[in-house]
Amino acid sequence: MSILDQLKKVKLNKVETQDRSKPLLQSEFTEEEINKYQKDTLFANMENYYDLIQDFTFPTKFVPLTQSHAKFFIRLYEKFYKNKSQELILDESEVKEIDAIVEYLQPTFEEMKGTNDYVFIKSSSRSAKDSPIYKGRFYQMFSEKMGNYKELTVNNMLKSIQETGFQLLKVYKLRDLLIEWGTSNRICEDMKLALDHTDQWNQNFVVRTFFEIPSDMEFRGFVKNGKLNALSQYNHVCFYERLVELKEQIGNVCREMFEKKIQPQLEEKYSDYIIDFCFVDGDLAKPKIIELNPFQFSTDGCLFSWKTERNILENGPFEFRILENIIEGVELKMGKKYRDLMNRYKKDKEKK
Repeated sequence: MSILDQLKKVKLNKVETQDRSKPLLQSEFTEEEINKYQKDTLFANMENYYDLIQDFTFPTKFVPLTQSHAKFFIRLYEKFYKNKSQELILDESEVKEIDAIVEYLQPTFEEMKGTNDYVFIKSSSRSAKDSPIYKGRFYQMFSEKMGNYKELTVNNMLKSIQETGFQLLKVYKLRDLLIEWGTSNRICEDMKLALDHTDQWNQNFVVRTFFEIPSDMEFRGFVKNGKLNALSQYNHVCFYERLVELKEQIGNVCREMFEKKIQPQLEEKYSDYIIDFCFVDGDLAKPKIIELNPFQFSTDGCLFSWKTERNILENGPFEFRILENIIEGVELKMGKKYRDLMNRYKKDKEKK
C-alpha cells in the first residue's frame, strides 16, 4: 500500500509520524546490513558530491568540524537529555567553547549571508530541526503564518506548519544555532556515527546561502542504477491546488534536469541515491538540487511506501505523485506535538 493510500485510510490507522532519516539502530538487522547502511549514509554527506553538482545547487562553504567539536555536541546533548527541565544550562567552560566555535564560524557566516541577515547551516548529514529550542519558537511563527489564510482549515494549518519549519531554518545568530545543535538528537546521532568511522573523518559545518522555497515547490526523486524511477511531492500531507495544474510541467523539468545535467555529473561516483529538487521562489525556470540522501528505507519515501512499493522505487516505470485533493483526517498522520499545536491554535481562535 502506498503512503497515499495510507493517508486515504488514515481514520482507520492512527499512527505517529516519525523521523525516518535517523540512523539505523534496530537490533534485528545483521552487522553486514548495518555496516552497509552506515557506509551509504556517510557516502551521501554533502562534501562528497558538492563539487560535482555545485552549478545546480546553492552556494555552499564547508568549515571543518573536528572530532573535538563532535564530542562537545554529544556531551551537550547528553547533559541536556538528563536534565528533566528540558533546559541546557552551560557551565563556564562550555560557554567558552561555544564562543570559540562562534568565532571560528563567523567569517564564513558573514561571507555566505550576502544581502540577507541569515544563512542555513547543517552538519555534513542533517540539520538540527528536531531541537526543542527550535520548536520553542514554533507556535508564534505558526500563528503569524496562519494570518495569511482566510479560512481556518486543517489543510491551511498543515501548510503553515511546513512554512514555519522552513523559516526556522534561517540562522541569524551562530550562538543560537550551536545551542540548537547541543539539544538535537539528530546531530548527536550523526556525530556518534561519524566518530565510529574516524578513519574516514570528513565532517563539516555546512554553511549555505539561504534561498526562499515555497513549501509546495520541493520534490523528492528516487534514483536506482542511475535511473530516476519515482518523484514525489516532498511536503506530502498538504494539498496544494497549483500542483495539480503544474504537475506535468514540474515532472518534465525535474526529469530533464536530472537526465541532462545531474546524472552525467554523478554517474561515475553515484548510482543509487535519493535526490531533492526545488524551485526557488516557486519559479519553474529556477530548478535547483537541495541535496542527496542515501537510497535507504530510513529516508522518507514521501508518497511512496518502502514496504510495499520498493519495486517501483528500484525499477520504475517512472511515476510522479502529488496529492490530488485534500485527504480527510490526514492530520492524524502528524506527530502528537503538531496535532496539539493545531488544537491549541483553534482554541485560541475561539477565545477571540
